[in-house]
Amino acid sequence: MFDDDEVVEFLVGVTGLERADLGSSLSLLDLGLSSFRVMQTLMQIEETFGIELSDEEVVRFASAPAEILASLVEKRARGSSATDHDR
Repeated sequence: MFDDDEVVEFLVGVTGLERADLGSSLSLLDLGLSSFRVMQTLMQIEETFGIELSDEEVVRFASAPAEILASLVEKRARGSSATDHDR
């Protein structure tokens, strides 16, 4: 299993964003990643963390504030639906 910090470090590595940026309330799109790059990142998350995201989860993850994205990934990997996450 992994924790939020591992997911954040993964996101820093694949997006080139600073860790401080990922702690903001802005989404990856708001932080300047193109929609194509966000989709690539989500595909890398699926592969790296062994999860499969539904279309609904992809939309939710793409627009989620970066500060909660790691928690959503961790929760999803544990088998819970990311759509159950309280904002």
